Order: sequence, then structure tokens, then C-alpha cells
Amino acid sequence: MGAVASAYQLALNGTSVSPVGSASSGGNSVRAAPADHVHGMVHGTAVLSLGTVTVAAPQVTASSVIMLTVQSLGGTLGLPYVSSRTPGTGFTISSLSLLDSSTVAWTIIG
Repeated sequence: MGAVASAYQLALNGTSVSPVGSASSGGNSVRAAPADHVHGMVHGTAVLSLGTVTVAAPQVTASSVIMLTVQSLGGTLGLPYVSSRTPGTGFTISSLSLLDSSTVAWTIIG
């Protein structure tokens, strides 16, 4: 309930969020599925390569909540997590398995 209320609050306060849809992994450019925004949330998908992918998302702040969900399994499944973030630029998704090539959905709140 809190996440929904927070997203609704962001929408009411006029916070503008534009969609993103590109990522890079290991120096290689990766095209993520187009992102969309709903009530102040931004979301998209990215495919792990060697267990990591960097998502370009200028909406990320130091206090953003970034949620991850595996959409389709690939390689040796690990546990995906947000390993780093750079406010105004984006974030990196890593897996506990270097052989993980799963598709991961992400949602940014705030």
C-alpha cells in the first residue's frame, strides 16, 4: 500500500518522469524493452549478460526504490539485485551467478 500511495503522491505533485529504454553491459550496448511510466513510476526490462547489465535511467535518485523481478530464465539463475546506482544516470543490475542471462523487469519509484 505504501508504494502505491507514494507513486500516487508523486503523480499529484507533478513529478515528471520520462521513459527510458537503453542499457549497456560489459561495454556493449544492449537494447532494453521500452520503458513506460505509470503514476510516477518508471519501468522496463533488461537482459543480463555475464550476470550484469547497466540500465540508463536519469530518473534515479539516491533515495529511489528500485524493484526487480525475473521475467524469463536464462543461463544459470542467480539472485538479481541492484549493485550500484548513479543519481541522474542509472543503475546496475547484477546477479549472484556470472552465468545468469535472465530477462529482469525493473521498476523505479521516486
